[in-house]
Amino acid sequence: MVGLSLTEANTALQATKLTMGDGTDATGQGRHVFDRNNWRIVAQTPDAGACVDLYANGYAGRQVRFRVVKFTDPVAPGGTTLTMPNYIGKDLKSAKAAATLMLSHKNGIETTDLYGYPSDRDRVVSTSPAAGEPVTGAVKFNVVDPEVWDFFQGNPTMPDMTGQKWHYGIGFPAALFEEATEHTPPDGYYHGDHVVTRTAPAAGQPLVVGQKIIVYTDVKADGRITTGSSGSGAHQGVTPGAFCKKKDKGEYGYSSTGKRYVCTTSGAGSDQPKWMPAP
Repeated sequence: MVGLSLTEANTALQATKLTMGDGTDATGQGRHVFDRNNWRIVAQTPDAGACVDLYANGYAGRQVRFRVVKFTDPVAPGGTTLTMPNYIGKDLKSAKAAATLMLSHKNGIETTDLYGYPSDRDRVVSTSPAAGEPVTGAVKFNVVDPEVWDFFQGNPTMPDMTGQKWHYGIGFPAALFEEATEHTPPDGYYHGDHVVTRTAPAAGQPLVVGQKIIVYTDVKADGRITTGSSGSGAHQGVTPGAFCKKKDKGEYGYSSTGKRYVCTTSGAGSDQPKWMPAP
């Protein structure tokens, strides 16, 4: 009987020993059936082909019950196969409301935020099944924050952030980032500025929805003083080529331009370390 109106189903049942049972609104809205011509069957009990005991429970076995939707509801007209609409870009609240009208009692809705927790404001970036494909089970929405959705509309690529002072969300929605510390300085230098050393993906690579950007940082020591051959000092970083203290050997620092240096011996026969370009 699936696909028939309740009027058509009732006419067909009159030719058998079966009787019309309840018609329940399959959308879950609890609407009542007043005009059978306006309602289409999306599921029935017993299923087609089932063996029916006509005399069970005082003839109750003859009754056929239906789950129905209105012909004006957004479902595939006249058929049993529902086709997934295109919900990409819609907010989750309206997408779920529309999908609820489409689904029968055997279906459901699942939601996953690719970067956090879903909310009604989130935008749909993909669905399962995809738009145009048949709906045979649960519908899944993958969503992101509106700010993340807007960001990806520009087909972004990863910029070169090397040497920049780091804070979450620099030039991007904060949800996209994970931070990794590349070098742990000795006690006493944790108060310095975190500076980006590299990123994954690398600069120039395209960014796609669902991807996490990993930012690797080191610490640019705040207020470290290094002494050059002339005896002058340099604050807020290191002076390339300047002598550094033996106790700092193996430590890293950054020049005023953001380049990374290491305190190391300058060559054979020298035991006085200098700030040299880090490998």
